[in-house]
Amino acid sequence: MQRFGNFDESLRYAMDYEYWLRVGRRESFEYLHGLPPLAGQRIRGGGTASIAGRVEFLREALSVVHRYAPDPAPVHRSLEYFAQCLTQSEFPQVRDRRQRRQFARRWAAHVLIEAAALGIPVDASLAARLEQRLRANHAW
Repeated sequence: MQRFGNFDESLRYAMDYEYWLRVGRRESFEYLHGLPPLAGQRIRGGGTASIAGRVEFLREALSVVHRYAPDPAPVHRSLEYFAQCLTQSEFPQVRDRRQRRQFARRWAAHVLIEAAALGIPVDASLAARLEQRLRANHAW
């Protein structure tokens, strides 16, 4: 903490994420092959349980990634990952195939709107990848 500074207390959801991105700018991380994960992440309960809370999380996490990413490619991968995470709890509740498609399109659009509001470059191919990823990661 002395070397890299404290958590950014202006953040509500992505304090630790921002910290590790900051550390990663100066230090390299190693993958520990064959060992169980030392840490993990999940989106559940608390402030991110509601759709509004998830949108706040999305907005903050995207702003943090955008702050540290020198080009759009890692930001776009993060957009796809966050979109997938944000839909996981809602998708099982939607049984109808048509409704699932609509849900995937709405979330993809919402993620793109948030990204554009943060100044992250978006295009039609990103929109298609987002929707495809949302569909592919959930049983139809």
